[in-house]
Amino acid sequence: MNFSIRLLFTLSACCLSLTCAKAEPLKWIGGSLPPFGWQEAGETKGYACDLIKAMSQKLGRSSGIDFYPWARAVKMAAEMPDYGIFPLARTSDREDDFLWLIPIIKVDFVFLATKDSPSARDSESEAKVAALRSQRIGYLRGSPIVKNLQAKGFTRILEGTDYPELLRLLTSGAVDAIYAGRPMIISSIEPSGFRRQDFQVLTALGDATLYIATSKSLPESEANLWRAAYQSLVKDGTVAKLQWKYDLSKAKEFRPVKVR
Repeated sequence: MNFSIRLLFTLSACCLSLTCAKAEPLKWIGGSLPPFGWQEAGETKGYACDLIKAMSQKLGRSSGIDFYPWARAVKMAAEMPDYGIFPLARTSDREDDFLWLIPIIKVDFVFLATKDSPSARDSESEAKVAALRSQRIGYLRGSPIVKNLQAKGFTRILEGTDYPELLRLLTSGAVDAIYAGRPMIISSIEPSGFRRQDFQVLTALGDATLYIATSKSLPESEANLWRAAYQSLVKDGTVAKLQWKYDLSKAKEFRPVKVR
């Protein structure tokens, strides 16, 4: 092998080594937010968890996922590098804090009450929201949807660390309604030890698209690898199967983002 060829191989190896040294693996984190992600008997489950596992397998990457209280998970991904987080609502105040990797689903935000609650039951939507304004409303700590409440003049707002806690506050009478993403709060009812038929959705206020997102510092080249892996899962039918598995294809309750 002549000197020029040896030099070329040496330079190529050095470049590859530097590239690998700079490429830190994503550390996936989330909150317990069914049907997108939760832990059960030490196992991670949910639509986004299964999707991340499938993409990781395509890319030959680690698919470990750690769960934290939601507010902490959001803060970690916003302030530290190399984190992936889900399911994150894409809102104007978050737009510049994250890299928005893959859209999951569009959801509406609803007020959930107990079945025997008289709160604005027979009113029109706007009237229901107005009637709820004087009530005690619980929401998930770290969620930007609290701004929807504040914009409508709600002042009696209480935080919960997770949906099971919010459901306990609701059933104990500590709050009059929960304000949350429809699929997340409904999917949390039975795993939290309650019966779905004991609750009612009063009305909706606002919506947003949920994303799998990452720390802002993720290189675009790395982001594109994950997006390409996702598109391959769209083409081979994996995404559709997972949407069906977790009931995300039921348009009357959920509104999946159209896959291009």
